[in-house]
Amino acid sequence: MKTKNAGITIIVAMATSLLVLGLAFATINSVAQSLEQAGNTQRSTQLFFAAESGIEAAFFHHNSRGQGTTLQTVANQTLEHDSVNVETAWEIIGRANETSSGGSQFYADILRENQTIQIPLAWDTSTTPTGAPNQSGALGTTEDVTIKFYAQLQDPSGTSNDTPDDANIRDSLLGRYNPFVIDNGSGGFDFGDAGSDEVLIDWSLSRKSNQGIETFIPTGNEDCTNGSTVVDGFICENQLLLVANSSLDITTSDTIVGKILPGLTDTNLTTFWNCNEAGVSSCEDFRLTFRPLLKFTDTNTSKIIGIPFSVETNNGSQFPLPDYTVVTDVTQESFSQGVELQIPERTSIGAFDYVIFD
Repeated sequence: MKTKNAGITIIVAMATSLLVLGLAFATINSVAQSLEQAGNTQRSTQLFFAAESGIEAAFFHHNSRGQGTTLQTVANQTLEHDSVNVETAWEIIGRANETSSGGSQFYADILRENQTIQIPLAWDTSTTPTGAPNQSGALGTTEDVTIKFYAQLQDPSGTSNDTPDDANIRDSLLGRYNPFVIDNGSGGFDFGDAGSDEVLIDWSLSRKSNQGIETFIPTGNEDCTNGSTVVDGFICENQLLLVANSSLDITTSDTIVGKILPGLTDTNLTTFWNCNEAGVSSCEDFRLTFRPLLKFTDTNTSKIIGIPFSVETNNGSQFPLPDYTVVTDVTQESFSQGVELQIPERTSIGAFDYVIFD
């Protein structure tokens, strides 16, 4: 005779119900996670394209206003994407934004092999994207511009002949390139040629005047006979190696002898900068250009990443940079995305921007 266990049926029924319920909860959880993942993917895509729209806006205003454009975030400098409830804030920084202890604005970086640095000394002064293009920003003749080239970077506290400005600039460079010495450890770096001293850095200053587009080129030291650290024309390799803890300086107030192209008219740097030549009544759109002419590899195979340099103004005025920075920031609910890009400016070879060696 069989004996039936009381309640077994209800236990089986309850276990089956719990199993079905568990499967239902797992299915619901899986669907919820899929929906959440799909929502996150959708938000991520929306934020990506919203950030891209800020970058495109910055590119548009840079291309329409030119090198030196600086539009930093203000109330109306946003893009509204109402269909997805997203707001994009953007800004573009194209002028010097580092200040030395003496109040000078400066830009400091490394001049790389075959690189041409071109800095216009005039720019669009508009402060909002809705403002009309306004090419009124320019360094006046009372403002001097100084270029400095360094052979080595050391802690400014150990460099007694540094001015406060120099120390500030060195700190900026040391933060990115430390340590740095142009020396192969056996008496100097020969820039790919163990022979005679050669021109290392070519530089020029161009302008527009009532005579047309003109370029000042130095004519001194083209045969590299100047053994001092005072720049009187072109900069030669041995000059840079001799500079030790100081710098090789070119200032627009210097009376460096040169010629004006076209025409080969004799002048000097400060006269050209102050627009004081006979027959010249107006000058604008100055542009500074410099580039290395030699290899950055020593004959013993050692190599340098470049030559540290800085550009600064003496009265604290800003000036365009050889690259510009675009920043965008997008927020949607608890999601956010920020993008920062640094883009080199395109350089152009001027009509009369070249070196003449007799």
